[in-house]
Parts: sequence; structure tokens; C-alpha cells
Amino acid sequence: MRLSNSVVVGVVVSIALLVGCSSRSVITGEEANQPELACKKIADFFSYDLSRYQERVDDASVSYQEEQWKVETAAKDASMKKMAFLFETYQKAVYDQGIVDQVNRLSDQVEKLQLKDCVWATRLKRVRNVFQANILTDPKVMAREKENQEWQDKLQKESNAFRITLPDETEPLSMALFSKKVASTGDRATRESLYKSYGSLRAKKWLEVGFRDLVKSRNAEAQAAGFPDYYTYRFSRNLLDLNNYWSIVAELKQKLAPKAQQVIKELGTQHGITKVEPWDLRYLREQSSTGGLNPWFAQLSETGPMDIARKFYSELGFDIDEYGFKTDLTPRPGKNTHAFAMALVFPRTDTDGQLLREPAADIRFLANLKKPVKWEDVSTLIHELGHAIHAAEVRQPVAIFRGFDSVPTESIAMALERFANTALFLGDALTEFCKVPSRDSATQLKRHAKTARLEQALTLLRQVMFSEFERSIYTNPESDYAETWSKLSKEYWNIDVPVENADWDIEHFMMAPVYVENYALGILTVEQVYDALGNEYSSLSKKRLLGDRIRDTWFHPGTEFDYLQLVENLTQKKLSAEAALKLLD
Repeated sequence: MRLSNSVVVGVVVSIALLVGCSSRSVITGEEANQPELACKKIADFFSYDLSRYQERVDDASVSYQEEQWKVETAAKDASMKKMAFLFETYQKAVYDQGIVDQVNRLSDQVEKLQLKDCVWATRLKRVRNVFQANILTDPKVMAREKENQEWQDKLQKESNAFRITLPDETEPLSMALFSKKVASTGDRATRESLYKSYGSLRAKKWLEVGFRDLVKSRNAEAQAAGFPDYYTYRFSRNLLDLNNYWSIVAELKQKLAPKAQQVIKELGTQHGITKVEPWDLRYLREQSSTGGLNPWFAQLSETGPMDIARKFYSELGFDIDEYGFKTDLTPRPGKNTHAFAMALVFPRTDTDGQLLREPAADIRFLANLKKPVKWEDVSTLIHELGHAIHAAEVRQPVAIFRGFDSVPTESIAMALERFANTALFLGDALTEFCKVPSRDSATQLKRHAKTARLEQALTLLRQVMFSEFERSIYTNPESDYAETWSKLSKEYWNIDVPVENADWDIEHFMMAPVYVENYALGILTVEQVYDALGNEYSSLSKKRLLGDRIRDTWFHPGTEFDYLQLVENLTQKKLSAEAALKLLD
């Protein structure tokens, strides 16, 4: 799942000409000699120039994302052509050379002054780092990005519409529903037949419609920006440290993967499988993580997951209904089969952080709920609502920080999902919604709590494997993607995937490139947060305090702090792999 945070402007103008050279971006000699005046000059720059810039960007975002929502939900009046035009206008609003020059000029002065006890100087440094990563001003790079976005949107629409027809199904299935079927089919011969006959069809379709060419074009965009490939380019633009991330990947692959391989082998033995094959892995994970709970959840209606999610968040002090989210929760032809949240308008606050009525926040999320309900459907909904609530709870009076970054929102949504996956919450949910007496569920919940740690470890390794695969296709776009997938499956899982059956078509590779790293970093954050705060998720009163702490420390600041600082603020420790590496101990 990902959160869409695209933005666009409604009127095409030359922003650089409008901004001009503001006196607020220059500290005079007299002000330089008086720290208080210099600090006030920076504050004025935030309250006027940066605020006006952000308002233009905020106004711009609504038009583009409104059309994007129509496309993703397969609305009758959705227009890919209109969305492409709106993306072009988005570039002209956001990629503002004038505001970049002002920030750089003022930052250079502030660095020389070495102002102490001036929070605005610290904030300015944060803005400069974000602008350097996010704002493009080179026309060649901008043109490439627009071209690639249009190409991506076109291929994504084809991917959304892709369905396969199975002999025993009354209607064609999306790949997401097909994967759920493979994961839930107990007969091994049937799983093998499904996997070999249908599992790689969308991957092959992707190549037919031009995914490899899109990879090459993305690389061309990166090279125009001065980077060797798109993977490295996106890491820089996402404000992630490539070397640091890959050192963590190497550590996880070396220390965690061998333990996971042994556990997978043991799970196979429990199910009478001597050698685990690729068509077994999803099923074994499903049975290990939620298989025992699913028969209880299967009796729920399609709206059941929403009711359970509402209970989970209310115990933390978040009332879902009060936010007024716009939702689209049922599957239909052409609709995006991948769940996500979208913030069109973030909340506005005054200088004291108090919520303003206008403009009203507009936050949406999409899912595909269908019977029979599984615990995965519930946890996914809780995850998506984590993004939506995060957006709704931003209380940042500084306009330029009104929003959030990808790593913080993924990690906190995953952390909330982790708290929901505990016996404490599940026991109450089963009793209230599925009418399962606690004495009947106790043994299963104890087992589930134990296997949840295994699933977390496998999910972390899965995202890391996706990372390595995606990096390889940008490093060598002409390579055989199926062969690479087969090779990595052996290295990570010790499972032999036939090249002709490699199902490497992970949704994010198309719709949100170089994004799965957010999930890997998110899990590292999740385990550290859970290790530090898990004891606080116990009684109802403690849950409320935990919710308040997350709201105040993580949600309210918006983008003022990067994810490393947020983790340290919440857990009082620097982010590391220490807690995650203990998952299978």
C-alpha cells in the first residue's frame, strides 16, 4: 500500500516571475549583527514567501488528485488525458526556481551567522534539504518526468484492468484476488496448477505493454538529473541514505534470511511437504499467520473489517467517523486492486496549532473488501486508516511542513497494524464481532501472537528482496527479470522458482517505483517502536495515552522532522536493526 501525495496547480503560470527577489530572503548587515532581528527575518520568510508558495502547491494538488481518484476508482468520467495535462501543470507549480534560489540565498547567509537558539534557522535547513531533493528546475528532467508519469499512468490503467479467468470462478479475478486464492487453497496439486498456469501471466503482460521500456525511460530521467540510474535517483529524492540502507539489507540477508529458511522448512514439514515449492510459500505463510483465525472472520459481512477497525482506533482515542473520510471499499472492473490512502487537502491550523474550519480536510482511501473476510482484510484496512488518520491529525501551523513523508507514514501505519495484531485486541474483536468465546480462542491467539513475529520477519525479508530485485532492473534493464527473480528467491527463501513461472510483477514496481524500501524501513521502525512502547498497549487507559503520544509526537509535526528524528523522539533511541533482528530468536 502506498499513500498518494501528488500535487498539481489549476492555472499554468510562471511562479518564478511571481516570486521574484523578495527582501525577506536577504538578511541586511544591521540584522546580521543582531541575532533576534536575523531570526525574525527568517520567520518572516516562512510566514510570507514560503507560505504563499505552499498555498499555490496546496491549491494545485486538488485538481490533479481529484482526477487521479476518478481514474483509480474507474469512474465513468475519468480522463487519462486530463490527468496528464494536470500533471504538467503540477510541475510548473511545484518546480519553482525562484523559491529555490531564495531558500539557498537565505540559507547561505544563515550558515555564516551560526545563529543559536533560533528554531527558524533549524527549520530553514530542513526546508533546504527537502527542496534539494524534491524540486526539479531542469527543463530536460521535468520533461522526462512528465513523459514517464504519462507512460506510467497508461500502463497502470492496463494493469488495473488485467484479469484472469479460472475454470471454477464465476467472474474473472484480479491478480490480488488470485493471490489470495492461491494462499488459501489447501489442496497442493490445485495450488501447483494455479501457480504454473496463471501466476506469471501479468508479469508477461507487463513486458508486452512496455514495462521494460518504461524502466529505461526512468533511467534516462535519472541520468538527465546527473544520477547513474533511477534507483539511485529516487533514493536521493526520497531523502534516504542509499549506503546506509544497503548495509542494513546485507545484514538482514546474512543474519535473518537463514533463520527464515529454516522456519519455512519446518512449516513445510508440519504440512507434510518435504520440499517447499513456490506455490507452497504463500499458503504456508497464510496458514502460519492467520489461517487459524480466518474461519472465524469468514462469517463477517463485507462491512465487518470496517467495524473492527473502528473499534481499534476508538480505543486509541481516534474516532474514524468524525474525520469524514471519503472511502471506496468494494471491488469492480477497472478499479485499482491495490489499497491506498490519498490526502487531497491536509488540515489547516492557526499559529497555535488549532484546527481551522476552512478549507476542510479532504482525505480518502480505497480498498477492495469481499467475502469471505480474512484477518488480512481487517489488518489492511487498519493500515490504510493509519495513513488517513495520520493525514487528518497533522497540526502544523507552518505551511511548508503541512503534510508528511513516505517513510514516517508507512512506518506508523505498520506500527498500528502491529498493535492490532496482538492477542489483546484480537481476543476482544473475536468475542464482539465473531461471537467466539474467549475460552475457545485463547489457545489459537497464543499461537497467533507467536507466529505474528515470524510473519513480520518474512514480510521484512520480502520487502528487502523486492528492493534488491528493483535495484537490479534499473542497474541492468536489459536483464531477464524472471531469471533475476528466480535467483533471489533461492537466495532469500531457498526455494526454486522456475524461470517460466516467475511472478515478479509487484504492483509497486509499476505504480510507485522505488517505494518498497519505505516498508522495509517501516518494519525496522515498527519493531523499535513496539519494543519501546509495547507495554503501553495494555489497558484502555494506557491505550489512550499511547494514542495521545503518537498523535502529539508523530502526527502533529507534519514534515518538520525527518523519520530518523521522529523515531528518536518517540522511542528515545536512534533507529537500528537491533529489534528486528531478534524477530526469529
